[in-house]
Amino acid sequence: MALPSRSSLACYVLCALLVPGAAPALADKRLPMAREIHADLVGETQVPFPGDVDCTGRFTGMVNRETRQLCYEIKVADISEATKAVLFVGDPGEQGTPLLELQPPATGFSSGCVAIADDLSEHLIMFPEFYFVNVMTAGYPGGAIRGQLAE
Repeated sequence: MALPSRSSLACYVLCALLVPGAAPALADKRLPMAREIHADLVGETQVPFPGDVDCTGRFTGMVNRETRQLCYEIKVADISEATKAVLFVGDPGEQGTPLLELQPPATGFSSGCVAIADDLSEHLIMFPEFYFVNVMTAGYPGGAIRGQLAE
């Protein structure tokens, strides 16, 4: 399912402002219950300083509104032991704000499910590009590799 167009989004916001109780009803009809999201993780996109340019990785997740969970896998290669993995809100080139701690891929792979709030699940489904995943190591405590989410 494609994201709503700007005009649909504008209509949704206008209806939500003018008609009390319309937002939840419209949201339920427009949003899928679940969506897969992913990100390619690389050191070059780390800010404010480049991360480990020799490392690569992949984040794959499933956002589920019904269970209010984000289930994910993180795979990394050519990286020293990962000490932390975090989901941030922020645009490319921004440091962003940390939202959720994820299981770090200390041995090259991690997976898990984390509880998320209703509004975060809806926003991740509608606008995954506003979020990124950052994997940290002892040598790169600010982040070794990072990737902006996409659907």
